[in-house]
Amino acid sequence: MLGGFEYWVREGFAYETWEGGERRAADPLTAPVDAADCGC
Repeated sequence: MLGGFEYWVREGFAYETWEGGERRAADPLTAPVDAADCGC
């Protein structure tokens, strides 16, 4: 996967830390936030 772990997190996928599972909101610069509003 291009970008590795950094892009995995930035695209909003879940990951595990020593404190448990986490998930951040998708970064609009790396992943489309709303695919229905793509402007196609």
